[in-house]
Amino acid sequence: MPPFQEHGVGELTLSSWPPLGFTPTERELLRARDDPWRAGIPRQLVNRQSVAQVLLTTVVPLERGEAVLAAQWARSQRFFAPNAHGEHDPMLLLETFWQGAVAVAHIQLGVDNAAELVLRELEFAIDDHTLLAVGPNPANLVIRTRLRALRWRGSELRRAQIDARVWRGGRCIGVGTCAFSCFDAGFAERLRGRAHAGATHLPECAPLDVAPAIGRLAAEDVLLCRCHAAGPGRRFRWSLRIDANHPALFDGERDVVSAIGLAEAARQAAQLSLGEHAVRRFRVRRLKLHYNDAVPVGRAVPLSCEPVRGGRQVMIGSGDDPAVTARFDLESRE
Repeated sequence: MPPFQEHGVGELTLSSWPPLGFTPTERELLRARDDPWRAGIPRQLVNRQSVAQVLLTTVVPLERGEAVLAAQWARSQRFFAPNAHGEHDPMLLLETFWQGAVAVAHIQLGVDNAAELVLRELEFAIDDHTLLAVGPNPANLVIRTRLRALRWRGSELRRAQIDARVWRGGRCIGVGTCAFSCFDAGFAERLRGRAHAGATHLPECAPLDVAPAIGRLAAEDVLLCRCHAAGPGRRFRWSLRIDANHPALFDGERDVVSAIGLAEAARQAAQLSLGEHAVRRFRVRRLKLHYNDAVPVGRAVPLSCEPVRGGRQVMIGSGDDPAVTARFDLESRE
């Protein structure tokens, strides 16, 4: 994977890019549409099959690789349910951010709809949890983005990085950055084939009966099972269990697990490792994700979690170079 690590979210602080202030960003949106949150953008621009999965409502390209976007979160969702604090699930920030990156790639960089965008690294920091509170109306968000670190092969995009700042009601929720690669359909197919090579099928394995403990509504939303279970030492260990028919994690035919699916599995493992009262103790302050390889659906993939200073680290995959590494910095203290 390209060394994107030097472009972490630490470069984005509330005193740096973009300038403080909500009014100019809102004005840019209102020039494009009287009500920027009226309807979702075309689903093809965020690589979705269902319009119900589209969170973005407006994209306005600006100069110098910048753009301003509008997004809306419903008061309640089937999968990203509000947490025990009465707040929108912070994983919605990840999904919204990634949809924004995909839309910007298509609109501003001319990436073809047949190409495949692969998330390589994502990091975001939440500055104000009170702005995640579920209110009497849907949450209307404004997102300011900036493209950088573009890499091209001829006229085709190969990789890029996008920075973002997210506002709600004129106040900043937080900042983030993500790096992604772009492949043509043939190369993406070969990558998926490599992920399947040598992988073993996951034995029949029921999900852990922990849905309420991790803030999920149904057993099918639990993405962990006990096939590789170990504990209760320093490192907790389970197996990844994801149903390709899951309505929120798979939108169309896929044979590899989506980036949001892997992030959610990591979140569940980190939360479960907190033990009793985890749903109240788990408040994400910062999340760092590194995607090194594709993870095939329905294959035996171990998942482990261990305590680190200030939070939890989760690894999906075996060996010294796991497919996914996730670091959760938490507000709670043990």
